Amino acid sequence: EMTSAFNKALRQRGYQLLLADLDDDPSREAEYLELFRKKDVDGVVAWQIASSESMIDFLSSRGFPFALIATRHPQACSAVIDEKGAAEIAVAHLKALGHRRIGFIGPGDQEHFPQSRLPFIQKALASTGLPSSRGIFFDTSTSGGWTYAAQRLIGAAERPTAAIVHNDDLAIRIVAHLIDLGFEVPDDISI
Repeated sequence: EMTSAFNKALRQRGYQLLLADLDDDPSREAEYLELFRKKDVDGVVAWQIASSESMIDFLSSRGFPFALIATRHPQACSAVIDEKGAAEIAVAHLKALGHRRIGFIGPGDQEHFPQSRLPFIQKALASTGLPSSRGIFFDTSTSGGWTYAAQRLIGAAERPTAAIVHNDDLAIRIVAHLIDLGFEVPDDISI
């Protein structure tokens, strides 16, 4: 939907869309940056990139107009959701349902994944008086990825009764995995 909307808006203004999918492969970044240079693109919209100083440096140094979507960066024009507000809404909703031990599943390593929503969730939990210790956060950026994080969640000594998941795609995987393991969602754990 987003690609279609970009394409329509660009065509109305006389531009063509050149779509490049990095597929979470950093080695492809250099290929596409070279393509951008060769094609003399007029601008770049980068959507959900990991911390990519080389891409931002390249675009800045070449004078390319660019904007980031769903990615925070202090030196770039960024369009992101209100993650603080979203975390507060999610925590308030789960607390209203009676949950007092709420976990988080997603990337927690902010050095390598600055888009982590962990700090927003921690602040929202702390502001409502709920536990916000690292023990209820299950990092998907560690060895074993999301399946290991899900295993740690259900195997926790004091298992959370609910978990906030980094994004919808990951939440769908977690729910399917929990169901495969025999858990009832949301009866055994709310996601």
